[in-house]
Amino acid sequence: MLLGALDTAASSGATWHVPSQCPTIQAGIDSSSAGDTVLVASGTYYEHDIGMKSGICLRSETGLPECVTVDATGGIGILCVGVDSTTSVVGLTITGGFGDLGGGMWCDSSEVMMIDCRFIENQGYHGSGMTCWNSSPTLIRCRFLDNGAEFGPAGIYCLHGDLHLHDCHFVRNAIGGLQCSSSSASLVGCTFYDNSTPYVGGAINCNSSSMTLTGCTLTENMAIDGGAAVFCRSNSIFLLQNTVIAFSQYREAIQCEDGTSVVTLSCCDVYGNEGGDWVDCIAGQEGVNGNFSADPLFCDPANGDFTISCDSPCAPGNHPDGYPCGLVGALDVGCDSSATERTSWGRVKAMYR
Repeated sequence: MLLGALDTAASSGATWHVPSQCPTIQAGIDSSSAGDTVLVASGTYYEHDIGMKSGICLRSETGLPECVTVDATGGIGILCVGVDSTTSVVGLTITGGFGDLGGGMWCDSSEVMMIDCRFIENQGYHGSGMTCWNSSPTLIRCRFLDNGAEFGPAGIYCLHGDLHLHDCHFVRNAIGGLQCSSSSASLVGCTFYDNSTPYVGGAINCNSSSMTLTGCTLTENMAIDGGAAVFCRSNSIFLLQNTVIAFSQYREAIQCEDGTSVVTLSCCDVYGNEGGDWVDCIAGQEGVNGNFSADPLFCDPANGDFTISCDSPCAPGNHPDGYPCGLVGALDVGCDSSATERTSWGRVKAMYR
C-alpha cells in the first residue's frame, strides 16, 4: 500500500529516466522538481555523494533492490540534508560506501522514507550503513548486510533523532547493528542475526535514548564486553514486547551499564544466551507479564531461516503458561514439527566457523 501511495503521488509529477534521459542518478535528481520521480534502469551505477532533494522519489524501475546497485566506490552513497517527509528512496542497493559517518547514507535534519533498500558492505568509523543526525527517517523492509565499522555501529547510527523501522533486517554487521544516542526509536517486526562487536551491544546499543521493540527477533548476536543482544546506559528507557532474544554469544542477553536505565519486557522469550538469560537489569522478569524462557524452535537457523515450527512456544496459542500473547518474534510459523530438524546450537556455530 505504501508503494501504491508513492506511485499515486508521483503520477502528478514528471518522470526522469536514468540513463536513457539523464546519464547519471545525480543528473536525474538535478533535473527534477518536487513531486517528480527519478526512475533508474537496472544496472550498476558508480556514483557517490548523490544529493537528494525534498519531494523527489528516487526509485529503481522494478522497485526491487537487486536490480539497481549504487556502488559508491569509497565515497558516501546518498546524502540527505534538510529533505522533508515527501522524499523517498525505493528499491536500491547501496554498497562500497565509506565515510566517517554514514558510508552508505548520511541524513542530516531530514525525514526521508526508505523502502526496500539494501545497505551491503559499506565501511566507515560510525554508522557505516546509515547515519542519522537530527533526523527522523522511516525505513520499511530495508536490509543491512555485512557492513563494517572502525568503532561502531556498522548498521545504523542515530544521534539526536527519531528513528522508525518496520520489517528491517540486520545481518552480520561488524561492530554492532544499531546504536541510538540521545534519540528515540521504534522497531516493529525487525530481525538482528549474527551481528557482532568487541565492545558492547552486539545487536543494539541504547545510550541516553528511548527505544521500543515490538515483535522482533534477536538471535546469535555477539558482544565481548557486555550485552550480547542489547546494551543500555545513561538513563535509557527500553521496552520490548513480543520479542525473542535467543542464542547470544559470550555475554548476557541484555546488560545495563550504570543502573540508571530501565528495561521492561512483556510477552518475550529470552532463551539460550551464553552469558545468561534473565540476569542483570532484567532479572526477576521471567514469568511476569507473559515472559518466558523456551527454545523458540526456529525452522532452519543454520541457513538463516528464523521462522518458527508450528509447535514453537512462540507461535500463537502455544504460550507455555497459556498467556494470550499471540505471536512472539518477528517471523510466524514457517515449517511443521515433522519437517523441523532439531539442530543443536553447537552444530550451528560449527557451520559458521
